[in-house]
Amino acid sequence: MKNKVIFHWLLVCVVPMGLILWFHFSPAQNRTDFLINGIIMACAATFLFKYIGITAIMAHLQEDLMNKKQALYQLIPIVLFILYIIYYFLN
Repeated sequence: MKNKVIFHWLLVCVVPMGLILWFHFSPAQNRTDFLINGIIMACAATFLFKYIGITAIMAHLQEDLMNKKQALYQLIPIVLFILYIIYYFLN
């Protein structure tokens, strides 16, 4: 059970940071690449949001308060990633 929580935290922290760093150090060469990079980040954020949301719902249905709390805390890095995506498109 604790391994799942650690895995989820790694997933919601490493995937967004990896994408941000990848697109920062290999910037888009044209507007189409810029749009594709933003779409890739938006898809990753959507997947992570749904994955952690389902985890929170499952913990709620099983009445597992600790995992539910952890899942809701894991939404914070995802929301920050979404804010970065908005910043990415505004620049």
